[in-house]
Parts: sequence; C-alpha cells; structure tokens
Amino acid sequence: GDVYKRQVIKHSIQRLEALYGKIPLKFAKGHWSCTVLNGIRSRESKEEEESQTSEIDALVLLDRSVDFYSVLLMQMTYEGIVDEFLSIKTGIIRVDEKIVDPDAAEPEKNPETTEEEKGSEAGSEEKTESEEKKVKVVSVAKERVLYMISADDIMFGETRNLHFNLMKEQFPKKHKEIKTVLEKKGAKMSVAEMTEYVKKMRSLNVYKLKSVFNIELNLLGYLDTQVASSEFKQMVTMQLQAITTEEGLKEVAQSLELEMLKCKEKTKLLRVLCLLSLLANPLPKDVYHAATKTFVEVFGVSEALRLMNLERAGVLRREKSGPSWKSLKDSFKLIDEDTKLETSPEDITYSYTIYGPLSVRLVEKLLDTGWSGSDSKCGVMGSCQSAGAESGAQELEGADT
Repeated sequence: GDVYKRQVIKHSIQRLEALYGKIPLKFAKGHWSCTVLNGIRSRESKEEEESQTSEIDALVLLDRSVDFYSVLLMQMTYEGIVDEFLSIKTGIIRVDEKIVDPDAAEPEKNPETTEEEKGSEAGSEEKTESEEKKVKVVSVAKERVLYMISADDIMFGETRNLHFNLMKEQFPKKHKEIKTVLEKKGAKMSVAEMTEYVKKMRSLNVYKLKSVFNIELNLLGYLDTQVASSEFKQMVTMQLQAITTEEGLKEVAQSLELEMLKCKEKTKLLRVLCLLSLLANPLPKDVYHAATKTFVEVFGVSEALRLMNLERAGVLRREKSGPSWKSLKDSFKLIDEDTKLETSPEDITYSYTIYGPLSVRLVEKLLDTGWSGSDSKCGVMGSCQSAGAESGAQELEGADT
C-alpha cells in the first residue's frame, strides 16, 4: 500500500516502454496492481498514440498477496537451491572461498625461522590494537568471494531450471563431454573432421566452460550436502505434507513446535508457520497461539514484533481472508503428485516437486481463456481484481512470445 512504491513501479514501466516501445497488452490482478495499471492508462489516454512497435507483447502485474504460497515453499530447481542457501542478489552470490576452491591451502610456515624472521615476528607482537583490528577485517574479507551467477554462465545457463535431483546426472555428462573434446586436441584428423571438431569446440565454448566447471562442481557438492541434511529434509517434508493433506495441518503444526524447541533456523520455521496459516486460512486459535507462544519463548520477546508485522502484511493469518487453499488447489490444479522429474518437463509442478506456482497458473489461464467474464476459476480469487485489454486473451494467445 506504499504510495511511493506504486509511483516507482509506474515510472519504471514508463521507462521500459520508452526503451522498447509501448506495450500493447497490459493485465493486472490484485488491488494494488490494478491501481498501478489504472494510473498508467489514465496517463495514456491523455497522450497521443505512438506508432512505435513494441518488442514486448504483454505485461502482467500481480500483487504479491495473490500468491504468497510460492514465496514460502522451497523451490527445488538448481537456481532455487542456490538462492535458498547462498542468497542470489542482483545476479551475485557471496561464497566462502573454501567452498568454490577447497584445495586452496594456506602457505605452510617454515619451521626453521631465521633471526630476521624472528625479529619481524617480535615486531608484529607490538602492533597497536587498531592495526590488529584492521588485519582481522582484511582476513575475514578474504574468506568470502563474489561469484557472478547468470544465464551467461554456460553451465548455470543450461542447468538453472533443472530439478536439483537431476543435477548429479547432468554434471558428470557435461564433464565427460568436455574431457572427450579436449582429448581429441592434437590428434590426426581429416579436413572434415577438423571442421566438425572446431564447431564442437565453439558450440561448447570448452575453455570458458572448463574454467568455471570446477567452481560449479564444488558449489554443487556443497549444496548437495545442505540438501541432504536432516534439517532441510524435515522442512521440505513438513511443507509437502501441509499442501497435500488438509487433515495433517495440526500434525505439521506439532512437528513445527518440536523444531522450534530444537532452536532450528528461525527464518525457515517462520516460513512454515506462515504457510500453515495461509493453508488453513486461518489456523485454529489453539494451534495458532501454541505455535506463536513457543516461537516467542524460544527466540525471545523481540520476535513478537516480527509476528505482528507478518500479520499486518497478511502473510501470517489469524482470521479468514481471501479464497481457501482447497478451492485454489482444485480450480488451478496446483498439485500433481505424479510429477516426473525430467530434463524437459511438460509442467511447471516439477519446480516445487509437486506444486505448480499459482502465479504461473494465473498466467497460463490468461493465455488460455483470459481473466474476464464469469469464469468460476477467476471468481475463486475472491477480492482479487483483474484488468486488461477486453480482447487481450485472444490477442495474447496469438502473440509471438
């Protein structure tokens, strides 16, 4: 509801259109998204139509409150796992040096020190306190390295959308492919074979791939250890149990309380608690009070303010608000327990193992039948509103996306 942020979003869209042309189709779902879109339309009605062809076919705005579920659930793609444990910020992750380069060892000290070295060691003991602090800061900074992670990274670009369980298969295959190509270097070849070999080298970009492969492999090993941990498995199990069994919400809440008493990571615990409150919409009062009371007792009274802010944001609910999880799940086919984890999956549910993000389902529905009219599925969204071109669905379906 921040007016300033709405203005920022509106101006950002205007700048986007200034660069790539006026976007012909615009859609929004949710009160604040519709407010932004109506503001853009009111400006457009006062301006003359421009003939510039847009490079963007359509714009879809969604309130975050339309789909809190996808934010709280743990995404199981490779990129999702990287973000879960290392936090991707503007395409950059901060990683401990020992993770990306575990073989890098500190230089060993020579046991036989000379008189000059002993003198320097004695002198170092006389450093001032400020100098010592400065050295400590520098040493800490050296322990963490910045690593760019984007589609431009050949290995990451090919694997970012794969389910994490498939990564163990893909990395050895790619490594074998690189090794095979490099082993052929210097071998006797005909002109046709040499031409084919050069094409292969260029398509794989072997030397660049080789330089990042070890880093990606070490990163995968670290992430695999984290994913295999009992704590992560427990969190994923609780989440999957919560979204698939309505009767099991109280059981999941009890398991969550036990995890709180074990002082597990509070951010993950809060995610599960908020998810339960959204799924139950709301949790029974006794369950809600027991869970929040345990959380505050374990992590401190200051956490009560955090819980209040989550309630204010609508992520943690103690009162019914919006459509029920059951109606959304059934109408938009959010759960598919028979999802197959393949390298080229046919449905988005693989990204969360069995859950298809509601925001993605809404865009799919927009492409299929549109949001307007008396469609019962769209009506399930309760207070969520939609706005867009009257014939937008039909036009967008034929657009070159």
